[in-house]
Amino acid sequence: MAHDPEMRNKAIRLRVNERYSLQEIASTLGISKATASLWVREHPLTPEEIEKRHEHITIPHPEKGVSIRSESKFHRMFQERLPDNPTPQYKAKVAEAAVLFRLVLLGTAPFGSVFDGEKTDWLVEVDRQKRPLKIQVKSVTVEKRGSPSVSLRCSNGRKGHRRYKEGEFDILVGYDVYSDICYVWSWDEVKHLNHTVATCDDVAEQWGKIFETKE
Repeated sequence: MAHDPEMRNKAIRLRVNERYSLQEIASTLGISKATASLWVREHPLTPEEIEKRHEHITIPHPEKGVSIRSESKFHRMFQERLPDNPTPQYKAKVAEAAVLFRLVLLGTAPFGSVFDGEKTDWLVEVDRQKRPLKIQVKSVTVEKRGSPSVSLRCSNGRKGHRRYKEGEFDILVGYDVYSDICYVWSWDEVKHLNHTVATCDDVAEQWGKIFETKE
């Protein structure tokens, strides 16, 4: 849909004169965040301005076993370019890249399937294993109520979903793009659950599990 050139000029004025964020510009003018981003891309906020916008955010004291979510520097860095409603494919690529980064740092030899739709996102060769570990990567889902969680369901190939079966993964990793935290579970830790598993600090970045998992 075409926009009045004056609308674009208003967006630029809001950024240049008022230092509005993309979300504020979009809400004020009734346009999408993507359109606002396109119009003011030559007038970005400074890192200091972005940082200042987050100074007022406080992190509540968590209950035992609950995950703390505080915004990471990476999310702050790229939030101006994040899509309003990221597609599942976009979120999957971000999550898989974040996990790959960690696997390489750990000194493992990860490799992935060349075929889309495979149940295993990364296979990892670990010295103490006689076979590669199957790692399934999921994006953390944040609901209005309840703890952030990770789905234990996958496509059944007929536009439906089913629970993962034993043998389809050894390690489940949920990635939270907001906090840049990976939550790591072994199959044994989630095999009794049907739909989702809640995140908590006890499983945050627990990569030792890939060395402990036995055949």
